[in-house]
Amino acid sequence: MNQNQRAAQLHCEPLSTSAPTDAELASNRELEECMRQSGLFESQEESILREEVLGHLDRIVKLWVTRISIARGYSAQVVKEANAMIFTFGSYRLGVHGPGSDIDTLCVGPTYASREKDFFVVLHDMLLETPEVTELQAVPDAHVPILKFKFKGISIDLLYARLALWVIPEDLDISQESILRNVDEQSVRSLNGYRVTEEIVRLVPNIHTFRATLRCIKLWAKKRGVYSNVMGFLGGVSWALLVARICQLYPNAVPSMLVSRFFRVYTQWRWPIPVMLRQIEEGSSLGLPVWDPRKNPRDRSHLMPIITPAYPCMNSSYNVSNSTLRVMIEHFNTALEVCKAVEGKQVGWSALFEAYEFLEAYRNYLEIDVRANGQDDLRAWRGWVESRLRQLILKIEWHTHGVLECHPYPCEFIGMRKQQHSATFIIGLRRGKDGALIRKGQEIDLQRPVDQFKELINRYSHRKPGMAIYVIHKRKKRQWKPVNGISKKPDDMDEDDWDELDEMARSTIRLHLVDNVYFTVLDCESAEELWKKLCNTYEKETASNKVYLMRKLYDLRMKDTDSVDAHLNEFDAIFSQLQARKMEMDNEMKAVLLLYTLPSSWDTFCTTISNSAPSGKIVYDDICGALLSEEFHRKSMVGTQSGDAYNVRDSYQGKNQQRGRSKNKEKNGQRNKSRSKSRKRDIECHYCHKKGYMKKDCYAL
Repeated sequence: MNQNQRAAQLHCEPLSTSAPTDAELASNRELEECMRQSGLFESQEESILREEVLGHLDRIVKLWVTRISIARGYSAQVVKEANAMIFTFGSYRLGVHGPGSDIDTLCVGPTYASREKDFFVVLHDMLLETPEVTELQAVPDAHVPILKFKFKGISIDLLYARLALWVIPEDLDISQESILRNVDEQSVRSLNGYRVTEEIVRLVPNIHTFRATLRCIKLWAKKRGVYSNVMGFLGGVSWALLVARICQLYPNAVPSMLVSRFFRVYTQWRWPIPVMLRQIEEGSSLGLPVWDPRKNPRDRSHLMPIITPAYPCMNSSYNVSNSTLRVMIEHFNTALEVCKAVEGKQVGWSALFEAYEFLEAYRNYLEIDVRANGQDDLRAWRGWVESRLRQLILKIEWHTHGVLECHPYPCEFIGMRKQQHSATFIIGLRRGKDGALIRKGQEIDLQRPVDQFKELINRYSHRKPGMAIYVIHKRKKRQWKPVNGISKKPDDMDEDDWDELDEMARSTIRLHLVDNVYFTVLDCESAEELWKKLCNTYEKETASNKVYLMRKLYDLRMKDTDSVDAHLNEFDAIFSQLQARKMEMDNEMKAVLLLYTLPSSWDTFCTTISNSAPSGKIVYDDICGALLSEEFHRKSMVGTQSGDAYNVRDSYQGKNQQRGRSKNKEKNGQRNKSRSKSRKRDIECHYCHKKGYMKKDCYAL
């Protein structure tokens, strides 16, 4: 019996049709009260505002299609019948949205309204001219192309489906399978969100208990840090499908019982047996591909298949990795124990929704720091990095053979920002169950997966000056307790553990210092003392600090082997430090200083850019853009000589495979393939004792 047949067999009949007992009804009332206190329900004013926004958006898309038909020169009859419609789906359509939630919307248009030119250009510009619309962002290259924006403060995710119809009737039913005929693949994916939502509503036995249960599970998933499709966990539709299946298995149960059964069932579920609300429809005349691991090797690799009920059936959880699956199962088991304690009257329902102390759960983290010059640039750059974070997890899993377990936290840490326009993502790291096979103290080198990830990120086609990413290994955040001056140890920690924590904090700080600074803090006996000494030396607005930074700025020189992007980041970092000490320079002076830092091989560029400046005044952002374009042009000229011509180089100097190659030619005219000895080969890292790099470049940190 294959996986689909076993899942279909599980689908046939409920596990129990028993009515709730008095105790279960009482527990359900307690759960309802807990939900009310959690602030999950929006106000009447916000509900009315959402309706107004949807009405306004519907009028805009209708006007949009009318303008297109006029611009195309169509007949008066076609212009009169021109129409588009707005449909909602997701949490809003299911009735489980909360305050501040976005609205998933679908725009359905006629066959002559294209996605590329009309939706992402004409409609985009109309929204841009609408005063109530803010934070407009187009994502045409996404798996499901989307426009994201806020309308009167309400977040909107707008998809587009181009139907094979000249006229869109007001009574159009897009839940019918025939609507998919002769539409492109992107439109099929866009329509799928609405069609899946409608099928869920149709297939659950009791919509009210389903909504209440789904609210509980969504709150729990967000509190535990496992609510994010893009990060490799589950998104809204996957959680809805899991809850809907439990409702089918226990059709007469109340939400409190369904929540408990949810964790009981899925802790015992034998993944990758798929979760399905109905049997997969395969014999459609449309012939669209459906999820089928028997035919599709890619489907066989899915670890936690949760199948959408609408044709064409797809796996809504294809992003789940080995690490994220293990994390979710672990949290399922923890939640089940809490539910048992609730049933035994040992704790209340609020215990289930306690926030997961993510920063206390792991000893090691990867911190992904994303920076940009402006808020709009950061929004686009951050979205690109977030959409690729799952690739970093997969690369780490593959490189460590599954030994290292990754837990990406699905929210950015605003409090950890290092400058105004930045965002920080964190991935918790720990050895999985297989980690016991590795001898104690053995280090896991993450240099290769991190390098590959940064290379992938730096391919962003819309990258602008100032967009930077830093991947840093960090120790447990509780190390900051002794650093921040909590000299008295906590009551729940013994003296030896506190001393070890203080020593760990001191070691972590020292390992990130350059040598000449390192020796000035060797005599510090506590992390607090060490940190205060560094702050007093380098953070005060003293004249000596300003002189030091200015000297550092004037001494800065870009080498011919350096990347422009890395040089710009270093240049901007010095300016940020000067601004923090209230030293301001105008834009033109900043641009002049940047040109001053370029090597002699860029003299022609400097002369050209200076002479072509309007009114003789150069602008910093223009110089940055011209530098990046010139670098791209130079690399293109030698693209056939290096496979890395389009990759932004890393800051680790030892990585460049072309460095040190002898330029001498042999008698036959061929280049000598021997390499000159590197001056850094004899350098030894003081942390891991490996040769070739200093401790500041050590990936074991």
